[in-house]
Amino acid sequence: LFEAAIVDGASKPTMLPLIVVPLIREAMVICLILAATNAIRAFDLSWVMTQGGPGQASSYFATMIYKRGFMDSAFAYAAATAVTLLIYILILAGGVRWLFLRGDRA
Repeated sequence: LFEAAIVDGASKPTMLPLIVVPLIREAMVICLILAATNAIRAFDLSWVMTQGGPGQASSYFATMIYKRGFMDSAFAYAAATAVTLLIYILILAGGVRWLFLRGDRA
């Protein structure tokens, strides 16, 4: 593809968005979604090592949900926060999927 683009007169700056990005688009989508879910799942290491402290320095959404639900017994608040987090994750995953895979609907 690169040699054909050079023969057709394409420059290197135009080859990046027109050739390289479409070739690695699916891999980028998977990497972004996995990175986002791994960032959200980072509860266990933070909780075991510091329990979200000192202060809120190593606190994540999951740490806040756990503290509100099981330590403060505010189950409704923790459930509402978890549902809000789920909605954010779905919006993020759907947005990334739409952004990168919108050209594949032929």
